[in-house]
Amino acid sequence: MRKDEVVTNFKKLLNIVEEQDIADQIYLPITHVPDLNFIDDIVDARFLKCSKGNKPYDDEDLLFFTYGRNAFIPRDEKEAENMIYPPLVFLMDPRLVKGTAKRMLPFDSGAFKSYGVPSNIPITKFEIEHPSGEDYLKLVVLLYKNYNNYIKFKHDFEELVKKYTLFPALRILEEIYTKQLTENSPIGPQGRSIEIHYGEPVPLEPWLILYPHNFANEKYDPSQLKLAFPTSTIRMYTADTTGGGGSRKHRDSINKEIRDFIKEKATTLKWNRT
Repeated sequence: MRKDEVVTNFKKLLNIVEEQDIADQIYLPITHVPDLNFIDDIVDARFLKCSKGNKPYDDEDLLFFTYGRNAFIPRDEKEAENMIYPPLVFLMDPRLVKGTAKRMLPFDSGAFKSYGVPSNIPITKFEIEHPSGEDYLKLVVLLYKNYNNYIKFKHDFEELVKKYTLFPALRILEEIYTKQLTENSPIGPQGRSIEIHYGEPVPLEPWLILYPHNFANEKYDPSQLKLAFPTSTIRMYTADTTGGGGSRKHRDSINKEIRDFIKEKATTLKWNRT
């Protein structure tokens, strides 16, 4: 990594990462959880569409992805419904997604107000505008050292915080991540997941689709997924429908399937200089 850079924002932080720093890294799939009430529209249109009303970007038309894992936790008022109908998850190869991402953040933006960030530090301090695929790799290397640590939620950027004293948002991010280490945290791993925003619809070309085990009943036939997406890998995950583990158990079960898929595809996900 470069040692002669003055860092005052996240875009400049990415500049310290050189090609040799990401040479042994792999791209991780980006994940999207659709609203099942509109799954027929999504399948017919073959596009993932943007929507308004997503905090704290209420006025923007946005489409949300999470890098390398699923961080989905539904709102409390929908909790009971989601016990019965756990989420469907689309995974896409970030190298093949058409269009340009609008921004990237090092956490779930919807929970920003829960992180205890000082009121004079806006969310814009954490944004990386128009990230490239290589920027995903660089952010993982900076905050986690490598993709394996990212998958395991093992962040490691204390030395960066000590070095780049002119970038207080980095210190605040380290405090946010540390708070999320305990299961007592209201956010947990969701607060340490890279989030990617698109400002325009994205063609739906899923690499992997994960569906809950209770999708396979008289109301939802998983064979329809295979007909709708013949080139996609389709797998089942075991959802918690008892109400005891809640949506966090959905998330943990989904992430296990994602980790297994990444291991299988690791050789095809290697970064290559273009």
